[in-house]
Amino acid sequence: GWGVSGDEVPFSALSLDEETKVCFQYLRDTRHGLTIPPLSRFYKEVLDAQGADRDGKISEFACAIRSTTTFSVMWRAIKGGNSGIDQEYRELMNSIFLARRSNENNAKRGIVDFNKYKEKLKNILKTAGLSTQSNWLDMVSNKEIGRQAALARIILFYSSHDAIADGSTGLLQYGQPGTNPMLQLDLWNHVQYAQVEHIAPQNPDLQNWDQDIYDDDRIIQTLGNLCLLSRDININASNYPWETKRLMYKVLVAKTPEIHTEAVADLKYHLQQAQINFTDYAEWTFQNARYSAMESVANYSGNWDRDIIEKRTKNILELAWTKLAPNLGL
Repeated sequence: GWGVSGDEVPFSALSLDEETKVCFQYLRDTRHGLTIPPLSRFYKEVLDAQGADRDGKISEFACAIRSTTTFSVMWRAIKGGNSGIDQEYRELMNSIFLARRSNENNAKRGIVDFNKYKEKLKNILKTAGLSTQSNWLDMVSNKEIGRQAALARIILFYSSHDAIADGSTGLLQYGQPGTNPMLQLDLWNHVQYAQVEHIAPQNPDLQNWDQDIYDDDRIIQTLGNLCLLSRDININASNYPWETKRLMYKVLVAKTPEIHTEAVADLKYHLQQAQINFTDYAEWTFQNARYSAMESVANYSGNWDRDIIEKRTKNILELAWTKLAPNLGL
């Protein structure tokens, strides 16, 4: 099961890339047991392979992990949860992992065909109406992804990977490879990115936030209103007004000691003027955290309203699709 200890995780003994490791950990975090049987078949192929064939089977196993993750992410996103996914996996196991009888011992043995497996996952999504980026945007833009923590995290990780702030627009744009390598297992497991933060809070003082965000209950749970923070930062950011949060985020993304000192001074002055009590621990937490993935939000120069949330949702989904879709050949 997904509850095994770290020493028993299959990829611990394999040379898998960081993206694949993140994908595998995401699947473990969802604790969706029916993803185990198909991946176990591919892993068995690795164990059974000899010599040069083993490298090819390891590569196929990695592809299966990424394909399974992409299918899981896309299905959960368009359906708003796991509705119907178990039946799809059962039918997949019956149709893809065929059985044949051995002439020697009349025993059944599974036949693994990765291309058929990937094609089946892709066709399930197509049958559900998802085959293009346009479908993806139409089907997911209004979904309350914030209610599915693991799903929100993986989409935010993929969209932030090697992406940089697009000036002061509040959005991300493609960066050079290695610019912001978010798809790393140590970052996925790091306390710094452990929690999903709602930028416009779930329980706000409406005097401090635009009412149009709350006219539709779904908006605050869409991707454009979400980011990743540690539990301590999340608690301390709390339900503060947008300007307070923006200045807090500026401290988190400061790249040089000089910029950091200036950002801390601006935040302290603002808190003093707003008569907001900031504990010593909260101050220490903010001064010692670094969040490059938050730069686009921290640099946003406008008011945090429904318009920027909807634009940011589309931006995140476009970036995530571009990096996820190739795993299924979409």
